[in-house]
Amino acid sequence: MSNKSTYEEAFEVWLDIAKENNFVSKWDREPTKFFVSEKVNYEFIKTLKTTEKAVEKTIIDEIPYTPDYRVKFTTHFFNEFPNAKHDLLLVEDNLGYCWFDVKSKFQGKTTASNRTLRHNQYLMLKKYNIFVTRLTLDKTYNLYYYTFAPFPFCLDKRPHKKNTVKTAFRKAKSFLSNRGFIQKQSLKF
Repeated sequence: MSNKSTYEEAFEVWLDIAKENNFVSKWDREPTKFFVSEKVNYEFIKTLKTTEKAVEKTIIDEIPYTPDYRVKFTTHFFNEFPNAKHDLLLVEDNLGYCWFDVKSKFQGKTTASNRTLRHNQYLMLKKYNIFVTRLTLDKTYNLYYYTFAPFPFCLDKRPHKKNTVKTAFRKAKSFLSNRGFIQKQSLKF
C-alpha cells in the first residue's frame, strides 16, 4: 500500500462520515491490483557457433494499476442524491462498487499522472468493465461540491482571506444537520 496524500486522507474522512450516516456501506483503500496490459514476448532463433537456439525476450512487461478506493454506496445515498450517478459519473461494477482515483487539484490536464490515469481508465473499462472515477477538487465531477467536504477543504487558505469558509463547499456538520441526519459523537467538524 502506498503512502497517503492529503487528498486521500481527506477522502477517507469523507468516507468515514458518509459511512456513519448510511451513505456508504463499506470502502477499501487500494483493494486490488489489476493488470491492464499483458506481457508481450518476442521469440526468435539465435544462431550459435554450432547450433541454433530458440530465445524468448520480453518486449513489454505487464502494466499494473491499482485504483485508490473501492466504495459501495447505499441505496440511501442514491435516494438522497438521485442524480449522483450521472452528475458524478458513479459507475458501479457488477458487484455494486464504485472505483475512485484521487488526484490533487494541481494535477491538471497536462501532467503525466493525469494522462496515465486516462489511459488506465480506458484499459480498465475495456478489460474489466470497471470505470474508475477521477476525484479532484475542481468543480467537475466532484463529490465534495455535490455533497459535503471534509473540514480542511472548507477553508479558503489564501493569505488575504484569513481562513474564511469557501462558499462552494458545505461543512459536513451543517450539511448533515440541515438534512436531519443523526450525527455521531466522533463527528467533530
